[in-house]
Amino acid sequence: MIVLRIALIGIAGVVFANYFKSIKSEYGMLIGLFVSILIFYYIMVKIAGLMDMMQEAGKMFESGFDFMEILIKMLGISYICELSAGICKDAGYHSVATQIVIFGKITIMTLGSSILFSLIKIINTYLG
Repeated sequence: MIVLRIALIGIAGVVFANYFKSIKSEYGMLIGLFVSILIFYYIMVKIAGLMDMMQEAGKMFESGFDFMEILIKMLGISYICELSAGICKDAGYHSVATQIVIFGKITIMTLGSSILFSLIKIINTYLG
């Protein structure tokens, strides 16, 4: 049911933003920003619950939660970068949006390389 609520918040926000954009463009952008922050709050609530479950699952494995924590960080980085890039694009700053997306991708690649090196180390330990 929460998905329906979020979808309705998004649709209502877009309708209000388009209506107020015709009156004054700044109002439309502010409404869009407010709706984005509201949806982001709901995402953070869901991620907090997911983190609790992963901590419980990570207790079963020696280093399982370390990898899951990094994957959750990657997910958060991608969402934050896409959200901020979308806001920049709506405001007309496409070059800034592109730079944010590139920074996010490089950051995710850096985090992913630590997982890759850990896996290589584990494989070498068992095979070597």
